[in-house]
Amino acid sequence: MDENYTELAVRIQETDSRSKSNEHRLDAHDSELRELREKQDAIYDLTSSVKSIATDMAYIKEDNFSESQ
Repeated sequence: MDENYTELAVRIQETDSRSKSNEHRLDAHDSELRELREKQDAIYDLTSSVKSIATDMAYIKEDNFSESQ
């Protein structure tokens, strides 16, 4: 009977250790995911800005073309 309790205690300890390790890994992944989302938002903002500039440049070009005729 004592052997069963000892074996059970060892398994509980192993499970607890694995749980702590997994929690640490998940926290690290969550942090990396947050960073990636921030970078993705920055890329989206930059892309939107470039699109807006390109549109404005097209209008300026059209206005200059119309004025020169």
